Amino acid sequence: MKKNEINVKKSRLSVSVVIPTYKDEKYINKTLKDVKSVLEKMGFDYEIIVVVDGLIDGTFNIVSELSKRLKKIKTVAYKVNRGKGYALRQGFSLAKGDLIGFIDADGQIKAQAIESALKKLTNSDADMVIGSKKHLLSKVVYSTERRILSKMSQFFIKLLFNVGVSDTQAGLKMFKRKVIGEIGPRLTVDRFAIDIEILSVAKFMGYKNIEEIPIEVKSVDHGGQKIIQTISFVDLFKTFSDSLKIFYQLRIDKFYSLNNKDKWIKLDKPDHSPR
Repeated sequence: MKKNEINVKKSRLSVSVVIPTYKDEKYINKTLKDVKSVLEKMGFDYEIIVVVDGLIDGTFNIVSELSKRLKKIKTVAYKVNRGKGYALRQGFSLAKGDLIGFIDADGQIKAQAIESALKKLTNSDADMVIGSKKHLLSKVVYSTERRILSKMSQFFIKLLFNVGVSDTQAGLKMFKRKVIGEIGPRLTVDRFAIDIEILSVAKFMGYKNIEEIPIEVKSVDHGGQKIIQTISFVDLFKTFSDSLKIFYQLRIDKFYSLNNKDKWIKLDKPDHSPR
């Protein structure tokens, strides 16, 4: 395929990037500008949907001010924190792009990975492309404690689900619209196990062509201080319990099958419009 043919193909596609955010006033401004810069550089028609998962700090005000000047940034907000999974479900249901994905708001994963994900998705038969900290070319700055927890959690996830990827939890994933359109209504998890549910349901539905790409995971700089965001033990326990719930729904209850459509189409819908 010639270069200009690829460009023509891309110009006909639109991209939606969902950014779930909770107490990210320190990082959200830079993350949004970085994501916007990558999408504009690639020449896609795009929208960025920021889901403010709880009005806790100044994140909503920062995003609202940006969206007034940058019309392609849309904001969804609600008062009470519900979790990453809930926020993503809100964003996915509003996304209009041919390619739909998400990236974490804290900037630990460099936004340039979006470019790699979109190139892979548009130039291959992949159903979805995900960032992977385990990729041989990834550059990851993590504490020893975080590395141990990551290895333990991935072993547990592989034991239960065996979704065929080396890293389920990296906060960068990109999908073709049909894929997330079919997966989205079936999703139930509100918090961090949403990544596991997405990949498990995708495999259940026959979407097995998942490409992993390298990412750069770095500490974020706030006032000259390098900060690595961590997950609390409470969140770890909730992720564990949600994983067992997913396993039950997948293997025993058959919740995700079309025969149970009457159950999963009743899941909560977005209760707030983009602002």
